[in-house]
Amino acid sequence: MEEVCKLFIKYLNYLDKANEVLNRLRMVQAELVLELEDYRKGVKRSIDRSNIFTFLRGRLRAVRELIERIEKATREFDIGLALFLLESYAKKARQLNLLNYLDKVLEIARDLGDRWSEERLKIEDEITSLNAKIEELNDNFRELEIRYSIGEFDRLTFEEKRRKLEEELEFLTSRKESLEKFLEERDLQFLRIMEELESLQGV
Repeated sequence: MEEVCKLFIKYLNYLDKANEVLNRLRMVQAELVLELEDYRKGVKRSIDRSNIFTFLRGRLRAVRELIERIEKATREFDIGLALFLLESYAKKARQLNLLNYLDKVLEIARDLGDRWSEERLKIEDEITSLNAKIEELNDNFRELEIRYSIGEFDRLTFEEKRRKLEEELEFLTSRKESLEKFLEERDLQFLRIMEELESLQGV
């Protein structure tokens, strides 16, 4: 846990450097946009205006792509891994004398909380969809039993249809229970980590 905490601090330092680079790139992007606008409006003139305009557009595109790549690398962080890193910090920051990073860590934790809220809604939507499918299968079960009871098909056909319904129901129910357990465990983990981090503020 100590080693993980130290690695997390290295990541935070790299993150700060990445943000500095992003800020400089955004300034370059703004300057390129203004220069392109000047050439487009004819404020700046040149014999080779067309080539300069094409060159500037290429540079702007390259800068934008680089910004997007850095933003993706710094924002798209696996939530499970992020929680593990936050937990390592919460448990070892005081011992390793790293409380000066607490504000930054809390900021990351809150951003992560926003991401988790969005992901949680998607999972809840899937659970709602699964519940609807499970209810539909239960209706199909009842309909199957009624159709069999009035002699619409024989016992062998009934058993085959029932087995297929049971397999599908078992799969959907297992998936739903797995998602519900995942939500509960992740909620508890996130709340526990936030409590531990916030308790360090009074240290």
